[in-house]
Amino acid sequence: MSHQSAALKPLPTDSPQGASHDPLYRRGVLLVLLAGTLWSTSGVAVRLIGEASAWQILFWRAVFLVPTALLLMALLGRRRGQPLQLLRALCDVGWRGLLGGLAVSCASIFYVLALQMTTVANVVFLIATAPFLTALLGLLLLREPVARATWWTMALAFCGVLIMIDGQLTADSLPGFVLGLVCALCFALFNVSVRAGRAVEMQPLQLLNGLFLLLISSIALLWLDVPFELHGEGLMLCVYMAVLQMGLGGFLYIRGARHVPAAECSLLALIEVLLGPLWVWLVVAEGPGESTLIGGGVVLLAVAIRAALVVRRRPPLRVA
Repeated sequence: MSHQSAALKPLPTDSPQGASHDPLYRRGVLLVLLAGTLWSTSGVAVRLIGEASAWQILFWRAVFLVPTALLLMALLGRRRGQPLQLLRALCDVGWRGLLGGLAVSCASIFYVLALQMTTVANVVFLIATAPFLTALLGLLLLREPVARATWWTMALAFCGVLIMIDGQLTADSLPGFVLGLVCALCFALFNVSVRAGRAVEMQPLQLLNGLFLLLISSIALLWLDVPFELHGEGLMLCVYMAVLQMGLGGFLYIRGARHVPAAECSLLALIEVLLGPLWVWLVVAEGPGESTLIGGGVVLLAVAIRAALVVRRRPPLRVA
């Protein structure tokens, strides 16, 4: 019980003696940014698969994510000199791991479904609302204070989102926008669950994510009478998404989130919002409109300001 109570204590944020002076905090920021960069390739990978249904993509991503998560857990345990004790690891994450695993698997589902109803740019920019939802949930559920600088930069990012969706919301695109917002809510729940369980190792959450995805997508394929088979380039892209985009990306994010407040994690991960449409534009020529480019620049500015604040508060180096 002691580790659970410790997990709910608020962390220092932007005070001179706060988290910004902690080298673990700065490393966490870097890991979250790397995770967001890997996640940003998901949209272009789904577009390149093309002929597969959303549920086929989700199923095969889950098939390869499960062994990837097990391998990463084993490597992490070996680095610490501890063999992988799977049952104990799953029990340690408790209800927070179950909630986080289900939340991130639902985020993946709604993300892929939304991509079939609207553009990649619209979906990833809607995910930019996640910091607001994360901040509110973190404040309500974890009693975790949100630094004033974080609120201001999140507000700036939200202005960028408003610019991007201006004039694009129509009756035909409404389902895609709704699914994108639900995806953002699920991602916020994932952020809060990871942050709540920071006193224990939360990497099993990745395994739970894969198992939930595998179960839900299998049921959907059987219910809709859609074949499971996927071959060639489509299967290889699913392997890429499972191993690098979801597996390694999720691993890096969970490691970084141990040292960065939930609202700031969600803000820093907005690098995905900027890069996602860029990859799609460069690879499959799904170009964003003028408002998307302007709004994306505003979102990038918000991420850059937050990153600059972290660097500016770096403590002076000691000369040996």
